[in-house]
Amino acid sequence: MDICEKINMITEAFGTKKYKTIETKYGTVSLEITRDKYIFFFYDGIMFWDKQKEPTLKDIEKEISSHLKKADDEYKTPEKNNQEKPTQKDWKDFEEKLKTFDWYYIYSEDPKVRKSGDAKHNEITSIFNKLKLFNKEKAEKLYNKYKKS
Repeated sequence: MDICEKINMITEAFGTKKYKTIETKYGTVSLEITRDKYIFFFYDGIMFWDKQKEPTLKDIEKEISSHLKKADDEYKTPEKNNQEKPTQKDWKDFEEKLKTFDWYYIYSEDPKVRKSGDAKHNEITSIFNKLKLFNKEKAEKLYNKYKKS
């Protein structure tokens, strides 16, 4: 089903009326209106604008950009398919590494401490990136809880 067929199907389902066409940096967007909301269609999706005011060009481009970024982030994580879902133990081990990590190792004058710190930091970063594939919010919350600036 191409985008025109999707638009026609949704237009019928929601009883929308074509309001106007808007040129954006992402291409042409069809803005439709129902009784209580605006809907805009673009090549890669359908966005519902629940606010009472009509969306501006800036609003539409911001929404599309957000949608495309989210889709792009999901597309960029094929590694997730090849990995086992992290267990509670994996999360606890990650938290323990964060708790015990010397966040100030970089300031040491001893090259051995810096080299060891770099290796541990790389290990934490690697674990963090793997956990983020499964639960980005939880991984970032844990990491930020213990990270020292």
